[in-house]
Amino acid sequence: MEKLKHFCALPFTQFTVSSFNEYQLCCDNMGESGMYSDQHSILEYFNSDYINKQRLSFLKNKRLDICQSCWKREDKGLRSRRLEGLEGDYREQVRKYKQGLPLIPNHPIFKIKFGNLCNLRCIMCGPQSSSAWAQHKEKHNEGEWPIYDNTFNARTYEDLKEILPAVTRIIISGGEPLMNDRYYEFLEWLIGHGFSKKLKISTLTNATKIPQHLYQYKSAFEKLHFNISIDGIDKKEEYIRAGTFWEKKIENIKKLQIVYPIGFEVTVQTLNVGYLDDIQKYLKENFGRVSPLTNILVTPDYFNIVYLPKEIKEFYLSKPTTYVPNRIKNLLKTPTKNDKMFHRGMNFLRLCDKRNNTNFSDEWPELDYV
Repeated sequence: MEKLKHFCALPFTQFTVSSFNEYQLCCDNMGESGMYSDQHSILEYFNSDYINKQRLSFLKNKRLDICQSCWKREDKGLRSRRLEGLEGDYREQVRKYKQGLPLIPNHPIFKIKFGNLCNLRCIMCGPQSSSAWAQHKEKHNEGEWPIYDNTFNARTYEDLKEILPAVTRIIISGGEPLMNDRYYEFLEWLIGHGFSKKLKISTLTNATKIPQHLYQYKSAFEKLHFNISIDGIDKKEEYIRAGTFWEKKIENIKKLQIVYPIGFEVTVQTLNVGYLDDIQKYLKENFGRVSPLTNILVTPDYFNIVYLPKEIKEFYLSKPTTYVPNRIKNLLKTPTKNDKMFHRGMNFLRLCDKRNNTNFSDEWPELDYV
Protein backbone atom coordinates (compact mmCIF):
# COMPACT_ATOMS: atom_id res chain seq x y z
CA MET A 1 0.00 0.00 0.00
CA GLU A 2 2.95 2.30 0.56
CA LYS A 3 3.33 2.84 -3.20
CA LEU A 4 -0.22 4.16 -3.51
CA LYS A 5 0.15 7.88 -2.78
CA HIS A 6 -3.59 8.50 -2.47
CA PHE A 7 -4.62 5.28 -0.76
CA CYS A 8 -6.84 5.52 2.32
CA ALA A 9 -7.26 2.60 4.70
CA LEU A 10 -10.26 3.96 6.60
CA PRO A 11 -12.99 2.60 4.26
CA PHE A 12 -11.57 -0.87 4.94
CA THR A 13 -11.47 -0.53 8.72
CA GLN A 14 -14.12 1.92 9.98
CA PHE A 15 -17.16 4.04 9.15
CA THR A 16 -19.08 7.03 10.47
CA VAL A 17 -22.74 7.82 10.98
CA SER A 18 -23.25 11.53 10.31
CA SER A 19 -25.45 13.84 12.37
CA PHE A 20 -28.18 13.39 9.74
CA ASN A 21 -28.12 9.58 9.96
CA GLU A 22 -26.14 8.91 6.78
CA TYR A 23 -23.29 6.42 6.69
CA GLN A 24 -19.99 7.94 5.54
CA LEU A 25 -16.44 6.72 4.94
CA CYS A 26 -15.16 8.80 7.86
CA CYS A 27 -16.19 11.82 9.92
CA ASP A 28 -14.47 14.25 7.50
CA ASN A 29 -15.83 12.69 4.32
CA MET A 30 -18.26 14.59 2.10
CA GLY A 31 -19.57 11.61 0.14
CA GLU A 32 -23.28 10.80 0.04
CA SER A 33 -23.81 7.09 0.44
CA GLY A 34 -27.61 7.32 0.36
CA MET A 35 -27.66 4.72 3.15
CA TYR A 36 -29.12 5.70 6.51
CA SER A 37 -28.81 4.16 9.96
CA ASP A 38 -32.56 3.82 10.49
CA GLN A 39 -32.88 1.83 7.25
CA HIS A 40 -29.63 -0.11 6.96
CA SER A 41 -27.50 -1.88 9.53
CA ILE A 42 -23.79 -1.20 9.93
CA LEU A 43 -22.68 -4.39 8.19
CA GLU A 44 -25.13 -3.84 5.34
CA TYR A 45 -23.42 -0.51 4.70
CA PHE A 46 -19.94 -1.86 5.32
CA ASN A 47 -20.37 -4.44 2.57
CA SER A 48 -22.44 -2.30 0.22
CA ASP A 49 -21.78 -1.48 -3.43
CA TYR A 50 -21.21 2.16 -2.43
CA ILE A 51 -18.32 1.57 -0.06
CA ASN A 52 -16.82 -1.13 -2.27
CA LYS A 53 -16.70 1.36 -5.14
CA GLN A 54 -14.73 3.81 -2.96
CA ARG A 55 -12.37 1.05 -1.83
CA LEU A 56 -11.66 0.10 -5.42
CA SER A 57 -10.95 3.74 -6.30
CA PHE A 58 -8.39 3.99 -3.51
CA LEU A 59 -6.73 0.76 -4.64
CA LYS A 60 -6.46 2.36 -8.08
CA ASN A 61 -4.67 5.29 -6.40
CA LYS A 62 -7.40 7.81 -7.18
CA ARG A 63 -7.60 11.08 -5.24
CA LEU A 64 -11.32 11.26 -4.50
CA ASP A 65 -13.07 14.63 -4.55
CA ILE A 66 -15.21 13.61 -1.56
CA CYS A 67 -12.04 13.52 0.56
CA GLN A 68 -11.19 17.22 0.25
CA SER A 69 -10.75 17.68 4.00
CA CYS A 70 -7.75 15.34 4.07
CA TRP A 71 -6.27 16.64 0.83
CA LYS A 72 -6.50 20.23 2.07
CA ARG A 73 -4.80 19.32 5.32
CA GLU A 74 -2.03 17.37 3.63
CA ASP A 75 -1.46 20.08 1.02
CA LYS A 76 -0.79 22.45 3.94
CA GLY A 77 1.59 20.00 5.57
CA LEU A 78 -0.92 19.03 8.27
CA ARG A 79 -1.72 15.62 9.63
CA SER A 80 -4.92 14.14 8.18
CA ARG A 81 -7.25 11.31 9.15
CA ARG A 82 -6.06 9.46 6.03
CA LEU A 83 -2.46 9.51 7.25
CA GLU A 84 -3.53 8.43 10.72
CA GLY A 85 -5.43 5.52 9.19
CA LEU A 86 -2.30 4.24 7.44
CA GLU A 87 -0.73 3.60 10.84
CA GLY A 88 -3.40 1.07 11.77
CA ASP A 89 -3.99 -2.60 10.99
CA TYR A 90 -5.63 -2.64 7.57
CA ARG A 91 -3.70 -5.07 5.35
CA GLU A 92 -5.73 -8.13 6.31
CA GLN A 93 -8.93 -6.18 5.56
CA VAL A 94 -7.61 -5.27 2.10
CA ARG A 95 -6.74 -8.91 1.49
CA LYS A 96 -10.26 -10.02 2.39
CA TYR A 97 -11.75 -7.34 0.16
CA LYS A 98 -9.66 -8.47 -2.80
CA GLN A 99 -10.88 -12.02 -2.22
CA GLY A 100 -14.50 -10.89 -2.16
CA LEU A 101 -15.01 -11.79 1.50
CA PRO A 102 -17.42 -9.84 3.73
CA LEU A 103 -15.77 -7.30 6.04
CA ILE A 104 -16.38 -6.36 9.66
CA PRO A 105 -14.95 -3.03 10.87
CA ASN A 106 -11.77 -3.67 12.85
CA HIS A 107 -10.70 -0.14 13.73
CA PRO A 108 -10.11 0.26 17.50
CA ILE A 109 -12.02 3.56 17.47
CA PHE A 110 -15.76 3.66 16.78
CA LYS A 111 -17.31 7.08 16.08
CA ILE A 112 -20.97 7.92 16.21
CA LYS A 113 -23.33 10.90 16.27
CA PHE A 114 -26.88 11.01 17.54
CA GLY A 115 -28.29 13.73 15.32
CA ASN A 116 -27.94 17.50 15.13
CA LEU A 117 -29.86 18.50 18.27
CA CYS A 118 -27.86 21.38 19.76
CA ASN A 119 -28.49 24.58 21.70
CA LEU A 120 -25.57 26.61 20.27
CA ARG A 121 -24.85 28.37 16.99
CA CYS A 122 -21.07 28.16 16.86
CA ILE A 123 -19.71 30.59 14.31
CA MET A 124 -17.93 27.86 12.31
CA CYS A 125 -20.81 25.37 12.42
CA GLY A 126 -24.06 24.97 10.46
CA PRO A 127 -27.51 23.34 10.38
CA GLN A 128 -26.16 19.87 9.60
CA SER A 129 -24.65 19.72 13.09
CA SER A 130 -26.79 22.20 14.98
CA SER A 131 -30.56 22.39 15.23
CA ALA A 132 -30.15 25.92 16.64
CA TRP A 133 -28.48 26.92 13.36
CA ALA A 134 -31.26 25.15 11.45
CA GLN A 135 -33.92 27.16 13.26
CA HIS A 136 -31.95 30.37 12.73
CA LYS A 137 -31.68 29.80 8.98
CA GLU A 138 -35.35 28.96 8.68
CA LYS A 139 -36.19 32.17 10.55
CA HIS A 140 -34.24 34.15 7.95
CA ASN A 141 -35.67 32.21 4.97
CA GLU A 142 -32.42 30.42 4.20
CA GLY A 143 -33.83 26.96 3.70
CA GLU A 144 -35.51 24.29 5.77
CA TRP A 145 -33.43 22.05 7.98
CA PRO A 146 -35.00 19.37 10.17
CA ILE A 147 -33.86 18.20 13.57
CA TYR A 148 -32.24 14.86 12.83
CA ASP A 149 -32.76 12.07 15.33
CA ASN A 150 -30.20 9.33 14.78
CA THR A 151 -31.87 5.96 15.20
CA PHE A 152 -30.68 2.43 14.46
CA ASN A 153 -32.66 -0.39 12.98
CA ALA A 154 -32.89 -3.57 15.04
CA ARG A 155 -30.18 -5.42 13.16
CA THR A 156 -27.60 -2.74 13.89
CA TYR A 157 -27.49 -3.68 17.56
CA GLU A 158 -26.82 -7.27 16.55
CA ASP A 159 -24.02 -5.98 14.31
CA LEU A 160 -22.55 -4.04 17.23
CA LYS A 161 -22.17 -7.28 19.17
CA GLU A 162 -19.81 -8.44 16.41
CA ILE A 163 -18.01 -5.13 15.99
CA LEU A 164 -17.40 -3.91 19.54
CA PRO A 165 -15.11 -6.72 20.73
CA ALA A 166 -12.41 -5.22 18.46
CA VAL A 167 -13.10 -1.67 19.68
CA THR A 168 -11.23 -0.01 22.55
CA ARG A 169 -12.74 3.49 22.34
CA ILE A 170 -16.04 5.02 21.25
CA ILE A 171 -16.12 8.72 20.33
CA ILE A 172 -19.55 10.34 20.51
CA SER A 173 -20.20 13.81 19.11
CA GLY A 174 -23.13 15.77 17.74
CA GLY A 175 -24.97 18.05 17.82
CA GLU A 176 -24.79 18.18 21.58
CA PRO A 177 -24.95 14.57 22.86
CA LEU A 178 -25.87 15.44 26.44
CA MET A 179 -29.17 16.94 25.21
CA ASN A 180 -30.11 13.83 23.25
CA ASP A 181 -32.08 10.90 24.65
CA ARG A 182 -30.46 8.59 22.10
CA TYR A 183 -27.10 9.16 23.80
CA TYR A 184 -28.39 7.83 27.12
CA GLU A 185 -30.20 4.94 25.42
CA PHE A 186 -26.87 3.93 23.89
CA LEU A 187 -25.10 4.11 27.26
CA GLU A 188 -27.83 1.90 28.74
CA TRP A 189 -27.42 -0.59 25.88
CA LEU A 190 -23.65 -0.76 26.47
CA ILE A 191 -24.27 -1.42 30.16
CA GLY A 192 -26.92 -4.05 29.48
CA HIS A 193 -24.69 -5.97 27.05
CA GLY A 194 -21.53 -5.97 29.13
CA PHE A 195 -19.49 -3.43 27.15
CA SER A 196 -19.42 -0.57 29.66
CA LYS A 197 -16.45 -1.91 31.63
CA LYS A 198 -14.39 -2.75 28.53
CA LEU A 199 -14.54 0.47 26.53
CA LYS A 200 -13.38 4.05 26.88
CA ILE A 201 -16.27 6.35 25.98
CA SER A 202 -15.22 9.85 24.89
CA THR A 203 -18.06 12.34 24.57
CA LEU A 204 -17.54 15.70 22.89
CA THR A 205 -19.73 18.26 24.67
CA ASN A 206 -20.15 22.01 24.86
CA ALA A 207 -20.78 21.61 28.62
CA THR A 208 -23.53 24.23 28.66
CA LYS A 209 -26.27 21.79 29.64
CA ILE A 210 -25.35 18.90 31.91
CA PRO A 211 -28.33 16.97 33.32
CA GLN A 212 -28.09 15.63 36.85
CA HIS A 213 -28.77 12.06 35.73
CA LEU A 214 -25.47 12.02 33.79
CA TYR A 215 -23.69 11.39 37.08
CA GLN A 216 -25.46 8.10 37.68
CA TYR A 217 -23.25 6.35 35.12
CA LYS A 218 -20.04 6.74 37.13
CA SER A 219 -20.20 3.27 38.65
CA ALA A 220 -21.24 1.56 35.41
CA PHE A 221 -18.36 2.87 33.26
CA GLU A 222 -14.71 2.66 34.19
CA LYS A 223 -13.68 5.00 31.38
CA LEU A 224 -16.40 7.57 30.71
CA HIS A 225 -14.50 10.66 29.54
CA PHE A 226 -15.74 14.10 28.45
CA ASN A 227 -13.92 16.27 25.95
CA ILE A 228 -15.14 19.85 26.24
CA SER A 229 -15.27 22.19 23.26
CA ILE A 230 -13.87 25.62 24.06
CA ASP A 231 -12.71 28.26 21.60
CA GLY A 232 -12.13 31.37 23.66
CA ILE A 233 -12.22 32.88 27.11
CA ASP A 234 -15.24 34.71 28.51
CA LYS A 235 -16.78 37.08 25.92
CA LYS A 236 -14.79 35.55 23.06
CA GLU A 237 -16.23 32.13 23.87
CA GLU A 238 -19.74 33.59 24.10
CA TYR A 239 -19.31 35.18 20.68
CA ILE A 240 -17.72 32.22 18.87
CA ARG A 241 -20.07 29.68 20.45
CA ALA A 242 -23.26 31.75 20.40
CA GLY A 243 -25.71 30.73 23.10
CA THR A 244 -22.98 30.08 25.68
CA PHE A 245 -23.07 31.70 29.11
CA TRP A 246 -19.45 31.70 30.22
CA GLU A 247 -19.89 31.60 33.99
CA LYS A 248 -22.45 28.79 33.80
CA LYS A 249 -20.21 26.79 31.46
CA ILE A 250 -17.25 27.04 33.85
CA GLU A 251 -19.48 26.06 36.77
CA ASN A 252 -20.64 22.99 34.81
CA ILE A 253 -17.10 21.97 33.91
CA LYS A 254 -15.95 22.19 37.54
CA LYS A 255 -18.83 19.96 38.66
CA LEU A 256 -18.17 17.50 35.85
CA GLN A 257 -14.46 17.28 36.66
CA ILE A 258 -15.22 16.18 40.22
CA VAL A 259 -16.89 13.02 38.92
CA TYR A 260 -15.39 12.28 35.47
CA PRO A 261 -12.06 12.75 33.68
CA ILE A 262 -12.17 15.67 31.24
CA GLY A 263 -10.16 17.13 28.37
CA PHE A 264 -10.51 20.15 26.14
CA GLU A 265 -10.91 20.53 22.37
CA VAL A 266 -10.05 23.84 20.71
CA THR A 267 -10.94 24.31 17.05
CA VAL A 268 -8.08 26.51 15.81
CA GLN A 269 -9.49 29.16 13.48
CA THR A 270 -9.43 32.84 12.55
CA LEU A 271 -11.08 34.09 15.74
CA ASN A 272 -8.84 32.32 18.23
CA VAL A 273 -5.46 31.63 16.62
CA GLY A 274 -4.07 34.85 18.10
CA TYR A 275 -5.37 33.98 21.56
CA LEU A 276 -4.48 30.32 21.96
CA ASP A 277 -2.05 31.04 24.78
CA ASP A 278 -4.80 32.82 26.72
CA ILE A 279 -7.00 29.75 26.39
CA GLN A 280 -4.27 27.30 27.36
CA LYS A 281 -3.14 29.32 30.38
CA TYR A 282 -6.71 29.58 31.63
CA LEU A 283 -7.31 25.85 31.25
CA LYS A 284 -4.02 25.01 32.94
CA GLU A 285 -4.62 27.32 35.87
CA ASN A 286 -8.25 26.36 36.44
CA PHE A 287 -8.45 22.70 35.43
CA GLY A 288 -4.90 21.42 35.26
CA ARG A 289 -5.37 20.56 31.59
CA VAL A 290 -4.56 22.07 28.20
CA SER A 291 -5.85 21.31 24.71
CA PRO A 292 -3.65 19.38 22.27
CA LEU A 293 -4.48 22.03 19.63
CA THR A 294 -4.60 19.38 16.92
CA ASN A 295 -8.05 20.29 15.56
CA ILE A 296 -7.18 22.93 12.98
CA LEU A 297 -10.23 24.14 11.06
CA VAL A 298 -10.26 23.51 7.32
CA THR A 299 -13.89 24.33 6.50
CA PRO A 300 -15.55 26.76 6.22
CA ASP A 301 -12.60 28.17 4.28
CA TYR A 302 -13.27 31.74 5.34
CA PHE A 303 -12.30 30.89 8.95
CA ASN A 304 -9.17 28.96 7.94
CA ILE A 305 -6.11 30.68 9.46
CA VAL A 306 -4.05 30.42 6.28
CA TYR A 307 -6.30 33.05 4.70
CA LEU A 308 -5.62 35.68 7.33
CA PRO A 309 -4.03 38.85 5.85
CA LYS A 310 -0.27 39.15 6.14
CA GLU A 311 -0.47 42.01 8.67
CA ILE A 312 -2.68 40.02 11.03
CA LYS A 313 -0.48 36.95 10.80
CA GLU A 314 2.59 39.03 11.64
CA PHE A 315 0.77 40.62 14.56
CA TYR A 316 -0.19 37.25 16.02
CA LEU A 317 3.30 35.84 15.44
CA SER A 318 4.80 38.80 17.31
CA LYS A 319 2.91 37.92 20.49
CA PRO A 320 4.96 35.91 23.02
CA THR A 321 3.56 32.40 23.48
CA THR A 322 4.18 29.38 25.64
CA TYR A 323 1.69 26.83 24.39
CA VAL A 324 1.36 27.45 20.65
CA PRO A 325 3.04 24.62 18.70
CA ASN A 326 5.27 25.23 15.69
CA ARG A 327 2.80 23.57 13.30
CA ILE A 328 0.37 26.43 13.95
CA LYS A 329 3.06 29.10 13.81
CA ASN A 330 4.22 27.67 10.50
CA LEU A 331 0.71 28.02 9.09
CA LEU A 332 0.72 31.67 10.11
CA LYS A 333 4.04 32.04 8.30
CA THR A 334 2.47 30.74 5.08
CA PRO A 335 2.25 33.59 2.51
CA THR A 336 -1.29 34.82 1.92
CA LYS A 337 -1.83 34.79 -1.83
CA ASN A 338 -5.09 36.72 -1.54
CA ASP A 339 -7.34 37.65 1.34
CA LYS A 340 -10.71 37.49 -0.43
CA MET A 341 -11.60 34.43 1.62
CA PHE A 342 -10.83 36.31 4.83
CA HIS A 343 -13.13 39.15 3.79
CA ARG A 344 -15.91 36.65 3.14
CA GLY A 345 -15.55 35.59 6.75
CA MET A 346 -15.65 39.16 8.01
CA ASN A 347 -18.78 39.84 5.97
CA PHE A 348 -20.36 36.75 7.49
CA LEU A 349 -19.54 38.06 10.98
CA ARG A 350 -21.10 41.42 10.12
CA LEU A 351 -24.27 39.65 9.03
CA CYS A 352 -24.30 37.71 12.30
CA ASP A 353 -23.76 40.95 14.24
CA LYS A 354 -26.70 42.58 12.48
CA ARG A 355 -28.98 39.69 13.33
CA ASN A 356 -27.70 39.10 16.86
CA ASN A 357 -27.11 42.69 17.96
CA THR A 358 -23.42 41.96 18.57
CA ASN A 359 -20.17 43.52 17.37
CA PHE A 360 -17.18 41.29 16.68
CA SER A 361 -14.77 44.24 16.69
CA ASP A 362 -15.38 44.65 20.44
CA GLU A 363 -13.27 41.52 20.94
CA TRP A 364 -11.20 41.51 17.74
CA PRO A 365 -10.51 45.14 16.80
CA GLU A 366 -7.47 44.05 14.80
CA LEU A 367 -9.72 42.21 12.31
CA ASP A 368 -12.12 45.04 11.61
CA TYR A 369 -9.86 47.23 9.48
CA VAL A 370 -11.71 47.16 6.16
